[in-house]
Amino acid sequence: MTSRDRVRQLLYRPLNPERKEIRVLVVDGGQQDTRPLSLAGQTCSNGHTQGSLAFRLEHIRLTDHVVPFYDAVSYSWGGDKEDRTQVVLDGLPFWIPTKAEQALRAVCLEHGHPRLWLDAVCIDQEEAREKSLQVAMMGEIYSKARRVLIWLGEDRGDTDPAIRSIRKLLEGIEQKLPAHWNSIYSLFSRKWFTRAWI
Repeated sequence: MTSRDRVRQLLYRPLNPERKEIRVLVVDGGQQDTRPLSLAGQTCSNGHTQGSLAFRLEHIRLTDHVVPFYDAVSYSWGGDKEDRTQVVLDGLPFWIPTKAEQALRAVCLEHGHPRLWLDAVCIDQEEAREKSLQVAMMGEIYSKARRVLIWLGEDRGDTDPAIRSIRKLLEGIEQKLPAHWNSIYSLFSRKWFTRAWI
């Protein structure tokens, strides 16, 4: 058994499928949005991007009358399967896809969410049966989340103009500036908008 397998066994306690149990990430070091993000070995204020993200894994049941709040994070999988970044889960070093780490970092630094669900980390990706059961529950996982946070990827410099243009369009203000349309096109060309949904 490899050290990664031992770490997986320690982290991924079995889920109870009858109770529709899922794992959520709890940001280590704080339960409130106003607290700083905990990074392994140091505490950093919002905006700091150095160090490993640190979380605890917690089980919650979707069958409970009152489901504890959590936010689901949606992002685009893909890219190099070997491109991984270390986080700290329950005090243990654990490697996750770099895109998943980037999504978690962006969400935590921007909003300081205390409880998150992100499939790449909350589902044991090496356990085929669990993965199959959890994928079948994804619609319910997303629908029972307090909110679904979408991470489109690293900012390309045109995200803010695109969002401003969309807001103006929604307010009924006609926009005829080509630069705005180019930024909107660029925003909606990101991989998240083209992925297949379960």
